[in-house]
Amino acid sequence: MLLLVVFVLAFGFTYGISIEDALRIAKDNNRELLSVRALLEGYRGRVISAGAFPNPSLSLETMNIAGKVGKDQPLYSFGFMQDIPLWGVRGKAVSKAEKEMEAFKYEIEIKERELFSSVYKSFYLTLYAKSRVLLLKENLKIIEDLENYIKTAYDLGEATELEILRIKREKDILEAKLKIEEANYRAKLKELSSLLGKEVDSVEGNMEDIPALRSINMEELPHIKAIRLQMEAVDRAIELEKALAKPTLSVGLTAEDSQEGFYEYRIALESTLPLFYRRKGEIIENISLKESLSKELENRRILIKALLSSIRERYETIMEQVKRIDEDTLKSAKRELEIGIVAYKDRVISLFELSNIRESYYRLLMERLDMLKELHLVVGEFISLGGWKK
Repeated sequence: MLLLVVFVLAFGFTYGISIEDALRIAKDNNRELLSVRALLEGYRGRVISAGAFPNPSLSLETMNIAGKVGKDQPLYSFGFMQDIPLWGVRGKAVSKAEKEMEAFKYEIEIKERELFSSVYKSFYLTLYAKSRVLLLKENLKIIEDLENYIKTAYDLGEATELEILRIKREKDILEAKLKIEEANYRAKLKELSSLLGKEVDSVEGNMEDIPALRSINMEELPHIKAIRLQMEAVDRAIELEKALAKPTLSVGLTAEDSQEGFYEYRIALESTLPLFYRRKGEIIENISLKESLSKELENRRILIKALLSSIRERYETIMEQVKRIDEDTLKSAKRELEIGIVAYKDRVISLFELSNIRESYYRLLMERLDMLKELHLVVGEFISLGGWKK
């Protein structure tokens, strides 16, 4: 039975949802993420609006429709007026809107990363709970085998009643722990189901599958790119405001009839003179916003750099401890338990000594499992920054 422990370490022999399934479901079904994505169409609309040519205006006037003079000879006047965008206003407006849309796409990616991180952590906390259940069941199986052996030995007069009472007490304690762990596993499944928006009955995976922390360029992270694009959008906004501060031009055409019975046409040019209002307030506001974004970008770089360093240090430290346990401690503890079971049956050691050996071995497995859990939580933090992605 002890050999079954090897299979427990693999964790993943029951059918259920995988980490790939969980990430896919979250990406497709998460309401908060879908809500944010829906806003992207609004940014596309802004680009379309920014590039649209201004609408013309039409006017129709009727004269001499009342009064003592000329009421029988009404005169008509038809006017057409078109604003002409100058100074590259439309192009600058489109460029600004496009930069804002690109920045928002990275904001969506940040939201996706935060969601993937939460799903990843929740999934492996659930798999961790399941793995604890499997370890306890394996431990319980060994105790049940020992209980059967002791009962048989007692009937043959080779074991004492004290041994029967002790093994029963150990079995009762372990069964109580198992019920608690099973309840915790069910609770974790509910938490994962709530996050995915879909009922999850079981999880399938391997706690041993620890993704490597690949090298990433901090400047390519969505958290950095989003702010840089926002700054570029502000630059375009400043250029746009400067263009809007210049004189505007409107062209008009008027056609009207006269009392002599012929039509006359007039062409008009109209322009604003920016003598008082030159959009200085808007320009200053955007310059201030760019300075604020620059400070935020600098702060994000410092925080992300520190967080990446912390993640890698914790990851490497825990991996070293897991490797040490695998290469030295775990092998010797497993061999010690195998020898202990044989020694007890040969009446070389007592049941008390065997219990200590068994508890020490499974405590070591639990500690190792705790380390694997911590590794996955560290990977979850890495994912939130834009790291590993399946």
